[in-house]
Amino acid sequence: MSSDPDSARWNGGTSKLYSMRLDFAIEQALGLEGVVVGVAAGEVAFLRDDGTLARAPLSGGGARDVAEGIVNAAWSRDGSRFAIVRRLGAKHVLEYPIGTVLHETNGEFVALRVSPDGTRIATIERPSAGVVGGWVTVVDANGARHLTENPKLAPMSPVWSPDGREVWFSVLDVDWSVRAVSLAGRERLLTRPAAEIRLQDASKDGRVLVGLGQSRRQVAGLTPGESVERDLTVRGFSQSWDISDDGRRYLIEDDIGDGKSSGFLGSLDGSPLVRLGAGVPNSLSPDGRSVVVWKESKEGIGTAMAILPTGAGEPRDVPRGSIRSYLDVRFLPDGRRLLLSASEQDRPRRLFVQDLPDGLPKAITPEGVFTEYAFTTPDGAWVAAGSDYDAAPYLLYPLAGGEPRPIRGLERGDQPIRFSPDGEHLILRYGFAADNTRARMALLDLETGRKQPWKTLGPSDPAGVRFLDLVYPTPDGRAYVYQYLRTLSDLYLVEGLK
Repeated sequence: MSSDPDSARWNGGTSKLYSMRLDFAIEQALGLEGVVVGVAAGEVAFLRDDGTLARAPLSGGGARDVAEGIVNAAWSRDGSRFAIVRRLGAKHVLEYPIGTVLHETNGEFVALRVSPDGTRIATIERPSAGVVGGWVTVVDANGARHLTENPKLAPMSPVWSPDGREVWFSVLDVDWSVRAVSLAGRERLLTRPAAEIRLQDASKDGRVLVGLGQSRRQVAGLTPGESVERDLTVRGFSQSWDISDDGRRYLIEDDIGDGKSSGFLGSLDGSPLVRLGAGVPNSLSPDGRSVVVWKESKEGIGTAMAILPTGAGEPRDVPRGSIRSYLDVRFLPDGRRLLLSASEQDRPRRLFVQDLPDGLPKAITPEGVFTEYAFTTPDGAWVAAGSDYDAAPYLLYPLAGGEPRPIRGLERGDQPIRFSPDGEHLILRYGFAADNTRARMALLDLETGRKQPWKTLGPSDPAGVRFLDLVYPTPDGRAYVYQYLRTLSDLYLVEGLK
């Protein structure tokens, strides 16, 4: 029997590579850290957390770096070529082999698989980075084709069928399922298991490696004056979105069993949650009377927007103008305008300002310059934004127009999150590329450029934590909310799936 390598993470540690014989289920550490992207000719290829693609012999020995600045990768079965994804400005670019660009997107590619014959790449292409949804896409020397039509399908974990005629993938609709789509775009259901399923690989003889388990998206928060975080999770698939300046109320998203997002207004004093309505709640108005939410349209979630009252009143739609999808939306300090991190149809994301109630979005940054935390200085005059905080420091962009200015002391990889009440400090997250399972926070003095570590956020039990983001502190830092994804799963070998 052969020995197959894979990567795993135990008890909150880093992802490491292991080898295990199929007839003797005991894993053996390979002494390598990263995520497996392929095995060929006695070697394993893996992607380190810092974006370096490397390869190493399975029999032991040193690793050799192949390429740097890689977002995702896959290896052909004969070991002759790599498929890689790089981030170039606002675009994700797919190369196969390295150096030959086959396809690019203003959204993102979240998975790659090389076909058994080495001629095609299967990927999950999302229309906008960070937004759920997308297509199973096949790319070859002649171009790219969407094999699935519904952008709301949210496919994941693609693998090629043993004969290379179909792409198999998992999807969460109301329940988990595994589906197949042919190169002609014909879909069919393979199985509907009773647990979360993610496909790992398929062998030539038809056996399939799958991970079965459970993921929980949880929210934690700290209220002013307390030292112990509270679990704010609603149903087990929650996301944090905002917190009031006084740290007493927060916005959270979850579903109520119908597979659709619902927004809730919570109180850190433990009062019952208030359901606001359908959609993803993004921002609480300065006076606390309104919430801006993404809604679902025929193009998918995050493609329409509305204002919902937190008390008595009627919801009202917000005109989207040329906007195709939203990443983040915030009330400006005056409560009469919105700051949007959004993208137009087939265009890179950028920042917009929109007057309420009936104004249209007006761009304030160049294409490709945006932020995942659209907070301004207290006077509403400046916002920290950039094309990629991991590649270059953000700049301060004026909302009224004009040239940006540098942020003294901000370094590559620093992610600006919020300004202090006096506008003299910037709360930021650093070290994200090296460890995305905790949030290491710092305070940056905007006058001196001095950066002072503040605190590290993360659940007390790190087991299974894969990702921590959507960190929202109050301006004074005395309270915060954040969300994290915890996945606990087991690896199975499945036979007879066809």
